[in-house]
Amino acid sequence: MSPKPQEYIDKLQKQANIMCQRLGHLVIPIAMRLFSDEMISQYELDIVQGQTTAYGQAQRLINICLQKGEHSCRKLYEALHEEDTILAEDINGQITLHYLT
Repeated sequence: MSPKPQEYIDKLQKQANIMCQRLGHLVIPIAMRLFSDEMISQYELDIVQGQTTAYGQAQRLINICLQKGEHSCRKLYEALHEEDTILAEDINGQITLHYLT
């Protein structure tokens, strides 16, 4: 079964707050991966890096990916999984538990 056309956009919109709270020091390495994969531009990377808090950096990166669409959102999740598999799985578990309760 193939994913829905906006599966990752919907997922990221639902998880944005959790991700902003939890990414911390991983935001810049994730942003660098997205830049290396040509998902974000140098200018967008500079905008993310220019934020003064990790929360602000995560918020900007998430907003950039959401604006760019499904492929960028999927790449953000792939980069998170590559940087910290345990955190990626924990975030996915949190959103699942949130909707079950």
